[in-house]
Formats: sequence, structure tokens, C-alpha cells
Amino acid sequence: DPLTDAWEQGFQELATYKENFGDCLVARNYKAPSGYKLSSWINSQRTKKSQLTLDRIKRLEGLGFVWDAIKDQWQLGLQELVIYEEEFGHSMVPWKYVTASDYKLGGWVSSQRQKKDHLSTEQILRLEAVGFVWDVLIANWENGFQELLGYKEKFTHCLVEANHTTASGYKLGRITTQKTKKNNGTLTTEHIQRLDGLGVLWDFRYARWDNSFKELATYKKLIGDCRVPSKYITKSGLRLQSWVSAQRRGKINSKLSIEQIHRLDELDFEWEIPTAKWENAFKE
Repeated sequence: DPLTDAWEQGFQELATYKENFGDCLVARNYKAPSGYKLSSWINSQRTKKSQLTLDRIKRLEGLGFVWDAIKDQWQLGLQELVIYEEEFGHSMVPWKYVTASDYKLGGWVSSQRQKKDHLSTEQILRLEAVGFVWDVLIANWENGFQELLGYKEKFTHCLVEANHTTASGYKLGRITTQKTKKNNGTLTTEHIQRLDGLGVLWDFRYARWDNSFKELATYKKLIGDCRVPSKYITKSGLRLQSWVSAQRRGKINSKLSIEQIHRLDELDFEWEIPTAKWENAFKE
């Protein structure tokens, strides 16, 4: 019977999918390696369930077949989220993130937040079991704080360069937004206390200058002068020669304080580049 053979082929393709992936949550437009349009066959079973024999219904349900298409898609989204959490260690999926299987997980996660009031208690509990975050703003702040914590553990301070990006791709240099929020009263007392506890200095501009000055002082102690090579980079990632050049321009433009100039003079800082180059050549 051609109809029976066609049904058996679809069932075997589904059984193979279940064996390979552990479930029957076949993505829309999915084709089996053989080229078989398995997702179309699944939709057909749902549409004509009332016409299926009891034996076929039992065989499908024995594989874990889901008759509700909406529930099926939700299960698929949850499964992709679990995979993401296992790979990245969190469930904060970027909005435009697409999985390797071409599933738009970022959009699915966003939709769960929007329709939380319409989700069942079971669905909410299952999402929270994988660390699902309902409030994005709070989650983003916690993510930034953890990145800053990692930076502090590595470099022993919180004086992050403006263009610093962590190994995970997080733009930690935007920590200055915390100062802005503190000044306009939108940063909570708890957040301020936690940042204070980590050693964050709220006057970031001066704090960064002081940190760079200490890097130059360390260089002077090791090398014996402040003539930093053009491509020299400190262990913390600071392009020290660029900072040195900025101090020379700052003095000319009257952007350095008397205290800053005095501190640099104490290091025998050379303000004129041509003289410094001549002295360096004479020294050689």
C-alpha cells in the first residue's frame, strides 16, 4: 500500500531523528539528511490526527510526539536555551542571536519576557530552572559587575581604560556610565555600595591619570628614564607612549594641573621631544 509505505517512511525518519537528537522537536522547514521533508510530514500528522489509526497514534506517542504545534515550538525554544546555557554559562541571550541550527533564540527569549503573564506556571518554572532572567536591566548590570570583578582580580584595580574590551567581548570601558547614573540619581544605593566595595573611584578621569602615572613610574624604575618606545604596552594593556605624548600636549594646552606637572617633573619627565631624542642618542 503506497500510503502505508509513505507513512512508514515518515515514521522511520522521525525515529532516526529521535535517536540522533533525543526528542521529536523538529524545527520548521527541517529536512532529513536524505532530503526528506520531515517537518512537513509532522504537520500532516497533526492536521489529520482524527484520521489516524489508534496504532499509529500510539507509535507516535511512544516516540514522544507532541501534537500541539505551539507547545512543540515552545519546547524547541527551551531546548535551544538549555544548550546555550550549557555552552556560555548563562541564559542572557543577545536579541539577534541565532543558533548553529539557524534557530532565532534571541527572538524567542525576548517573546517569553513579553508574554510572561500568559505562560503557564510549569513553563515559568522550567525557564527559571535554567537561570532565565526576566528583568534585562538588572541582568545586564550584574553581568557588567562580574566582568569588573574579573578585571579587578586580574589587574588589582578598577581603573578600566575607556576602550577596554574583556576576553568575552564585553565593553567594560563603559563603566563611566555608572558615574553618570550615580550623578543623576538613577543608580541604586545597593549598586553604589557594591561598586564602592570593589574599590571603584568615581572620578574616573583623574583615577585613570593616576593609574597611568604609576605605570610610567614603574617603567622609570625598571628602565631608568621616561623615554617610552612608540609601541610599548604595559602588562595592563596601556599604550604608555601614547599617554606620555598626551601629557606633553596637555601641558601645552594647559589641560594639566600644577600638581600633575609637578609629579611628572619629579620623574624627570622630558617635555620636549627633540631634546629627549638627542639626549637618548647621546646616551647611546
